[in-house]
Amino acid sequence: MKIALVGDYPPPFGGVSVHVAALAQALRTRGVEVRVLDVGRGDHRGPAIAPARGAFPYAAQLARAAAEGRLVHVHTSGANLKSWLVALTASRARLPGSPRPLLTLHSGLLPRYLASRRGRRALAKMVCSRFGHVLAVSGQVADALERSGVARANLSVVPAFLAAQLVPGEPPSTVGVFRASHAPVFCAALAPTATYGEDLLLSAFEAVRQQFPQAGLVVFGPGSERGSAAALAQGRPASHGWGVLALGEIEHGAALGVIQACDVFVRSTRADGDSLSVREA
Repeated sequence: MKIALVGDYPPPFGGVSVHVAALAQALRTRGVEVRVLDVGRGDHRGPAIAPARGAFPYAAQLARAAAEGRLVHVHTSGANLKSWLVALTASRARLPGSPRPLLTLHSGLLPRYLASRRGRRALAKMVCSRFGHVLAVSGQVADALERSGVARANLSVVPAFLAAQLVPGEPPSTVGVFRASHAPVFCAALAPTATYGEDLLLSAFEAVRQQFPQAGLVVFGPGSERGSAAALAQGRPASHGWGVLALGEIEHGAALGVIQACDVFVRSTRADGDSLSVREA
């Protein structure tokens, strides 16, 4: 079997990109020939990874995948127009008589996105009908697709999580120093969007600190070193002030190591498809 996985590839690290990388590895251990078409901003390239960001590179890589007889499996959010156009383009990448591609939809924002406009629901129904099967990462995502007219028989709920791929690495050395002077220690993954609820996280942590003055909070993820949590921690010794340590973006293995080193993992997001980091924790 030969497969082309379409989606973001790490770095940068995120739920979709981490899952695509783990899925590629899992398939290869089973003897599947895999090529990843990286539509993210990492611009990765290699023997089994092809940069496919932009209309022309994407079309060229899809044409190559079709010519090689690869089954195309698209991983995307489903929460914006670009996401659906990526899926629509990929749905055509097959030779006559070959199996129709697969589509996995990841975002917890998808239900709200589709509910807001009839045209969005019509587009989702049309695009999904072009795939052999559609995978939703949660029941809420699947229900929203069904309300848009996607046949339930063509839908399966499959969380984007592969437990066998969990290999915690060493957390940054600053975590050990921080851990020595704080208890309990909380940690959270952040990203530079309101969906991640950094304001909710900090309000909750402030309430915790009133009861447990030595509590600490470790945050990691793209932009976390520049967010509100980092502003609170900036210029203060790790054992004083607000007790916040902002790590910025770190490797996936190191992130698993941070989760393992802390007492409590916190997910303060306002919407989730099916949180990969919660399952990892």
